[in-house]
Amino acid sequence: MPMRKTPVVVFPAARQVSVETIDIPEPGRGHVLLESQCSLISTGTECTCLSGDFEEGTVWHRWVKYPFRPGYAVAARVVQIGDPASMAS
Repeated sequence: MPMRKTPVVVFPAARQVSVETIDIPEPGRGHVLLESQCSLISTGTECTCLSGDFEEGTVWHRWVKYPFRPGYAVAARVVQIGDPASMAS
């Protein structure tokens, strides 16, 4: 089966946005492959991550490392289950 690919939004550095195409690996043991149907954009969170305007020692400073892939909420459908036999245990 050919490798699946998907576009992703990336913040390469503060105040920079790019769209990259990445390979999607086959789901491994205990993983599922999802197809996004809808994604949430939190303007507060994503704008803070994009701006880079946060002080050292804050949660933002510890969490946001460039290049940064924004996003944390999605509605999706299951496309493939990796090694379902191993999930029974």
